This record gives sequence, structure tokens and C-alpha cells, in this order.
Amino acid sequence: MNPNRSVGPAIEPISLAEAKQWLREDGTDQDEIISILITGAREFVEEAIGKTLIQSTWIYTLDTWSDATVVRAAGQWPNWNTRSDGNIRLPYSPLISVTSVKYYDTAGTLQTLDAADYQVDTANVPGRIMPAVNRSWPDLQPDKAGAVIIEYKGGYGTGPLNVPTTLRLAVLYLISLWYDERKPIAFSISSLGELPLMVSRLIGPPVYG
Repeated sequence: MNPNRSVGPAIEPISLAEAKQWLREDGTDQDEIISILITGAREFVEEAIGKTLIQSTWIYTLDTWSDATVVRAAGQWPNWNTRSDGNIRLPYSPLISVTSVKYYDTAGTLQTLDAADYQVDTANVPGRIMPAVNRSWPDLQPDKAGAVIIEYKGGYGTGPLNVPTTLRLAVLYLISLWYDERKPIAFSISSLGELPLMVSRLIGPPVYG
């Protein structure tokens, strides 16, 4: 399932003043349109690369613990390339922190998992959580849709300067492209090859959870 953004960024990676300077726009009559383009370009880049630019809160709902059946023993790290090892990859990283991990137990009661029962990996992209050493994920209510609910914060940081320069440039290029060409353009997130070459080079390949 795809995560839902419950709290958006407090600030955009490109300010209105920066966008207007890039567009060489001195007036104010286009400010609302330019602001919409800034948000749209940021969201487009995030979708294209599978990452969050500015800190946002995400809600990730799963039906199971990613088929996790393995109990981690001390000194044994799981194989990151599979989902049967107990780790759950969190989309739209970089992962900043995990706020809560909730689940419906076998009786159908919503429980909050103690933070001591799982580990949080913010060093890798995508970020991930896994059972603590010598622990496993608890049993879930059978056949319950959305039995696991993970709330977390993702993003490069809380401000524009935390965002890689190349990604900020990609946002600027998209703003200028959409500002100058106000007719439909034949490209999509699903086909990065259809993006302008400069934007494709700046954003790089997507990262999937």
C-alpha cells in the first residue's frame, strides 16, 4: 500500500522570491500561479524519485508485517534484499524518525507497539524498521485490512538548505518549464525518459520502499 502524507512540509524547497528571480518575474500578479507551480514541482520530483524533500509526516498502512516470520538473534543481521526477514522498508525516505507503530491484535484491539520492541534504521535509504534483537512482530487480527499502521517523519530536513542542490534545481527547471509552456506536455512520472533531459539528470533514478 502507498503511504499517505498526513502533515505536509512547513516550507517549500524553493521560495516564491527564488522562483520569481529564476523566472525573471518582477510583478506580483503571477504570485499565486507561481506558488502553485512550486508546490506542484516539488510533489512531482518527490513522486519521481520516491523521496521526501522537506520533512513531512507519513502514515503507512499494511495488511501484515510484510510476511515477517523471522526472529532476529543477537549478532545476526537480516538480508536487506528480502521482505521475509522481518524488516519493513518505509517509502518516501530519507527516514527521520518513527512516531509510532500500531497494530490490531488477535482480538481486534488497536495496540501501540513499545519502541523497545523494534529498531529504526535511518542510515539507509529507504529507511526501515525491524524487530528488536530476540523479538518478533506480534500476531495480528486474521484477515484484517490495514492491520499495521506506521507513522513516521521523512525528508532531508526541515529547511530548503537541507535538500540536495540538484533536486532544488530540478524543482526550478520544472517551474520554468510549466510557467513558459502552459499547454499539456507529453511526459509523466511513470516514464522519466520523457522528462526534459536536464531534469532527468538532476533527479537521478527513483528509490523504492
